[in-house]
Amino acid sequence: MSDGVRSTNFPLVSLVDELLGNRSGATGRIAVDNFASQLLSSGPMQILTNVSKLFATFAELAAAPVGDFTPWVYADPDPLKNGIYRRVSSAWVWSMPLPYSFVQLHDAGAGTPNAIQLISLIPTSPVVLRVANVFEANTGNVTLSENGAPARPLLTNSGNQIAPGGLVANMLIAYLDDGANFRLITDQVSSAIVAEAEAAALAAANYAALARNDKVVRAYVGNGATVDFALPADPGSANNITVNMSGAQQFKSAYSLVYIGTSPVVPTLRFSEAPPNGTPFEAEMGYAVSVGVPSTGSVGASQLADNAVTLAKLADIATMSLIGRKTAGTGDPEVIGLTDLRDLFLPNGSTVDSGFASYAANTALTVALPTDDTMPQITEGTEILKVTLTPKKTTNKFKARAIVIGSVNAADNWGIALFAAGAANALDAKYAPPLTANFVSVVVLEWEWVPGVTSAVDVTIRAGSNPGRSLYLNGSSAGRIFGGASHCTLSVKEIKAGP
Repeated sequence: MSDGVRSTNFPLVSLVDELLGNRSGATGRIAVDNFASQLLSSGPMQILTNVSKLFATFAELAAAPVGDFTPWVYADPDPLKNGIYRRVSSAWVWSMPLPYSFVQLHDAGAGTPNAIQLISLIPTSPVVLRVANVFEANTGNVTLSENGAPARPLLTNSGNQIAPGGLVANMLIAYLDDGANFRLITDQVSSAIVAEAEAAALAAANYAALARNDKVVRAYVGNGATVDFALPADPGSANNITVNMSGAQQFKSAYSLVYIGTSPVVPTLRFSEAPPNGTPFEAEMGYAVSVGVPSTGSVGASQLADNAVTLAKLADIATMSLIGRKTAGTGDPEVIGLTDLRDLFLPNGSTVDSGFASYAANTALTVALPTDDTMPQITEGTEILKVTLTPKKTTNKFKARAIVIGSVNAADNWGIALFAAGAANALDAKYAPPLTANFVSVVVLEWEWVPGVTSAVDVTIRAGSNPGRSLYLNGSSAGRIFGGASHCTLSVKEIKAGP
C-alpha cells in the first residue's frame, strides 16, 4: 500500500517487548527496558519520582540519618535556613527556596496599630511575595513582625515612612523584603497623603505669617477636661503666646508651651487647669521683633562704642604671640610671633641666642698644642669646652669668650685655641708664658666672626702645652684648687646684625 501500514490494523496487546520510535529523523525499534531507563533519566521524571522528606528545622535535618532523599526545611526559627537542600560531601547544603511564589499572612490584632504582628501557615523567605490584611489603622510610623521574628520598618513603595492613616482596617497589602525593611508594593491610602500634605501647607502658611511679623490666631472651645491644645505653629516660647478667654487676657502663669510626640513633634498649649466646658478662647502667636541686621560694610568706627570690642571677640592666636603689624605701611593687625619679635623689633647688636660650657677637671692633658709659629690645628691639644648654636640668620655673628686657668709640670708655655664648625685651622689662640713649674696662670680668649650659615655650629676650645709636657687645669700637678669651684668656661653669643 502506498500509504504504509496503519497502527489501527495491529491487534491490541497488554505487553510489548519493543517499541517503534524516531531518533535523528530515522525510525527504529527500542527495547522496553531501554526505553524505561531513558525515560526515568530525564529531568521531569526525576522531579516527579524523587523522594522528599520534610523537616521542621535544619537541626532536625542535621540529626537525621543520611538517605537517598531530597530534604525540605519548612519552619526553622531562622527564615534563611528554610528551603530545599542537597548533599555535598558530608554536609547538607541549602540549594533553593521552598517552591512558594507568595505567602498569605494574617493580622489578628495581636500587635498595635503601629507595631503589626503577622502569622502564616507556611514560612516566609526573602524571595517570596507577601499578602496580608490590616487589622486597624496606623497612627504613625509602622513596624512589622512575621511569625515572631524581630520587627522591621514597613515603608512605602518609594521607601518613605507611612503617613498616619496610610493603613486602614481591613485593607489588603502586598509587600516584599528588601533585606533591611519591608516595602509595600501596594501604596498607602491616598487620603492620608493628601491630609498630610494639607497639614504641611497650613503649617507653612502659619510659619510664613510669623516670619512677616504677623499674628497667627487659633480659636478653641474648652470642655472642662482637656488641658492640652495643639498649636498651628511653633511660637518658640510661651512668652510669644497670648490667650484671651471670654474677652479676658490670661496670666502667662496659667499656661505653658510643651512639645508632644516624636514624629511629628506637635507644639502644644498646656493649661494648668482645663478651660470650663463651652468656654471659647483664642491663642495668638507672633509679633516677632525685627533685629535690623546692618548690611555688609555699613558698620564703621562711629557705630562702635569705645571699648566695645573685647579680647574674646578677636581671633584666636597661638601661645607666645602678640597682636601688632609687621608688614610695611598701615593696615590690618597681624599676629607677631617670637621670630618676628627677634628679627623685626630687636635692635642690631642684641643677643638673640647664647650658650655656655664649663670644665672642672684637673686631669693631666698630654696631647701637645705647640706654642710655635704654626697655625693651631683641630687635631692638636685636647678639647675641653664645647657650645653648639644654630644661627638664626646668615648675617648674624658669633661672639665667643673663654677663660681657662692652668699650669704646666715644667717651666714651659701652655695655650688654648678656638675652633668652629669642625674647621681645621683655629679662629684664635692665646698662651701663657713660663715662669716656674706648676705656676698657675689664667688665659682669656675673645673672638667675633660671622658663621654665614643657618645650620648648627660647634664652637670648641682645645688646650695643651709643648710636646713632652703635661697641662693641669683648675690647679696644678699637686691637685685642684678651690675644691672643684674653679672652672674653665666658654660662653658663645649670637648677635643680631643688620638686615
